[in-house]
Amino acid sequence: MATYVKGIIAGLTTLAAWALAAWTGGWLQIAFFCVGTIPLICALFAYFYLLFNDPDRLQSERFQLTRQQYQLIGDDRHRGTTIEAASEVIPNPAIEGNAANGT
Repeated sequence: MATYVKGIIAGLTTLAAWALAAWTGGWLQIAFFCVGTIPLICALFAYFYLLFNDPDRLQSERFQLTRQQYQLIGDDRHRGTTIEAASEVIPNPAIEGNAANGT
C-alpha cells in the first residue's frame, strides 16, 4: 500500500474519531478522542525518531538514489574508490575443444 494512502487513512480515522468525540459525552468522548490521537502521536514519534537516528530516510527516493550514485561513482571533486584486481585470462574449453577438432 502506498505511503500517501496510509496517511489519508490515518487522517480520516483521526477526523472521524474526533468528530464522534464532539457529538458524544462522558467516557465515550474521552475514548474517541484518545483513539483519534493515536495515529497523530505515532506519526510524530516516527518522524522525530527518524529525524535524530536516520535522517536520510526522511528524504525522497530520488534524493536517496542520487546520493547512492555519488557514493559509488563519486562526483567532480571526489572520485569513487577504485578496486584494484588482478586479472588473468581464463581459456574457454568449448572454443578450444572446437579448435582441436578442426571445426
